[in-house]
Amino acid sequence: MKYNYVVFGSDDPYYVLGYDELNHRNDSQYLDTLFCQRKLKKTMRVLRKIHMTPRIKKYIELPWKYIWNKRLYSNCFDNGKPICFLFFSAGEFTDHIPYGFVEYLKKEYPDSKYAVFYQDLVGSNKRTVSFDMFREKMDLLISFDYHDCKKYKMLYHPLVYSDIAGKIKELDEKSDIYFCGAEKNRLTEILEAYEFFNELGLKCDFNIITTNEELLKEQMSGIHYCRKFSYFENLRHIKSCNTMLEIMQKGGTGFTIRALECIAFNKKLITNNSYIKEAHFYNTNNIILYDQNKKAEFYIEFIKHKASSYEYMETVLPYELLQFIDDNL
Repeated sequence: MKYNYVVFGSDDPYYVLGYDELNHRNDSQYLDTLFCQRKLKKTMRVLRKIHMTPRIKKYIELPWKYIWNKRLYSNCFDNGKPICFLFFSAGEFTDHIPYGFVEYLKKEYPDSKYAVFYQDLVGSNKRTVSFDMFREKMDLLISFDYHDCKKYKMLYHPLVYSDIAGKIKELDEKSDIYFCGAEKNRLTEILEAYEFFNELGLKCDFNIITTNEELLKEQMSGIHYCRKFSYFENLRHIKSCNTMLEIMQKGGTGFTIRALECIAFNKKLITNNSYIKEAHFYNTNNIILYDQNKKAEFYIEFIKHKASSYEYMETVLPYELLQFIDDNL
């Protein structure tokens, strides 16, 4: 590739694990949000946190935030190639963009390039950096969502994931079908799916994240209501199931992390996301659309046969995203 790559990421376990591959190469580096903290003494870490907190910004914009820019990154490459910096659309590194971080990097690394990867919808969250600011400062704007790419004239690239299954320990108890997700606007659909698969005689493992006190008191075989569920625990359940179930939240038009987890852990996927048919790894041996009108035998037969999802692993690795950026710069 023409460039070395630095991904200014997040310390969210999904991203740390999903981009893990990049820290095992000599031309790429994934930085979680703790990187800048490790370079500072404890007192300075506390000062920076106070200085940058959005809670204070709601009332007053503290000055001199640019002073942190030189402490956020130091070059680790020795091969002489220029650097491309890839930002997430939100995160602690990204929060420094309005305070001259990109300009600082351009001064320190004159031949550098810049890209942003939206891994959620442009309109889904309030962000420190607006889309217009990204448009102004980035060489490439990339999104995982088909509609956002069309609407905002961005490049499309699917989400990525590393080959991490070997790092995750199985549970003692196995399941036929596994679901994990927040209640949000889909509780009715989740419970209908549970009833459907439970009546087929399949061993269900449903973990529903909610703040509803009444639901948290409920006890039901195959359903666990909880306030939170760690990503590492989620992966243990994935490794211990035969098939994953995805009930999409409303509004998205690309495939999600669930599809990538199925590939990495060689599992089957039942999903209500019709856009999955556009994925290069769509294969009816491994992925089917959820439809209760299908006969019971159809689902039982699908789940019974061994998955072959892992054969697509190399096509969803994060290094492939960097190659895509390299080709488009």
